[in-house]
Amino acid sequence: REKFKLIKEGIINRKLISFNYFNSYGEKSKRIVEPLKLLFKGQGWYLYAFCRNRNDFRIFKMTRIRDLNILKENFERDTPKDIWKDFDINKAKTIEIVLKIDKKMAYRVYDEFDEDLIEKQEVGNFIVSVSVPEGDWIYGYILSFGSNAEVIEPESVRNKIIKDFKEGLKKYSNMT
Repeated sequence: REKFKLIKEGIINRKLISFNYFNSYGEKSKRIVEPLKLLFKGQGWYLYAFCRNRNDFRIFKMTRIRDLNILKENFERDTPKDIWKDFDINKAKTIEIVLKIDKKMAYRVYDEFDEDLIEKQEVGNFIVSVSVPEGDWIYGYILSFGSNAEVIEPESVRNKIIKDFKEGLKKYSNMT
């Protein structure tokens, strides 16, 4: 939570952040970055940032970030339109999902989805239309909203969540 708080503060206030980062080989490096966006992919959180060390845009897995600090220096860089090019998302089969998300989850909607994917309804709730890589991870992600999200489309995803809920309820109904 503290990491997210500091990174959000860096993004909102356009402040550089520094941290130690462990790559997939366990090698540690000190990074100074311009934090641009928090991303959720698969079952993990990532930071999309411009890395001053590499002089390029990079995606950092949140669980590999340590010793995070906000620096005093500001930056002016905007987030590029096509940030997903750094993931292999174009190679994966995708599915179009439409979610209705309660207004209580506004912070997550704006943190996790690009603005052009969000439609705000008159009552304050949101309709989010997003293309995501196919996989079982999506059910856990949707369920992480609890009762504050409803799958509108596709019907197959909606039915799978209903089925999972019913099976889960049976487990709890049998308890005495």
